[in-house]
Amino acid sequence: MTIRCAAVFEKGVLRPLTMPELAEGEQVELVILSQNSAVRPRTPVEMLAAIAALPREGDGDPSTSQDHDRVLYGEKGAR
Repeated sequence: MTIRCAAVFEKGVLRPLTMPELAEGEQVELVILSQNSAVRPRTPVEMLAAIAALPREGDGDPSTSQDHDRVLYGEKGAR
């Protein structure tokens, strides 16, 4: 189950602004996303641009999946 609710941090305690539907004593895991943070989520366009800027795997390595058997077993008949 996932519950999202805003909270305020006061005197070392997180105080929910709306009461979540939880049983008394129920343990939960918190993920805190600060609304005051200078870091904002990246847009899908920004994520795709970051992915496109990554180096391509295998650049400079002439081996491909076509060379699979040669790489594993050597030249044909060399077993």
